[in-house]
Amino acid sequence: MFAQLRSAAPEGIAYALLRDGNEFIHVFLNLHADESAPVTDLPAFKAFQAGITERCEVPPAATRLAAQLVDCYGFGTRPAS
Repeated sequence: MFAQLRSAAPEGIAYALLRDGNEFIHVFLNLHADESAPVTDLPAFKAFQAGITERCEVPPAATRLAAQLVDCYGFGTRPAS
């Protein structure tokens, strides 16, 4: 998914995946519009979503915020492998 997102390189899009034990948190930010299509329309994302409930102990829950980015630090850096 991330390889396809990096290849498409949609402008104004930030996407991060965080892990806390067995829980995953996806953070998406679109600086230009209140829509997730630049990420959710990617074939790799659709493949990731397919059968997701069967892979999860607890069904995923989406929370949508109508918030605007005020400032951030380090969001563009990737952890060392």
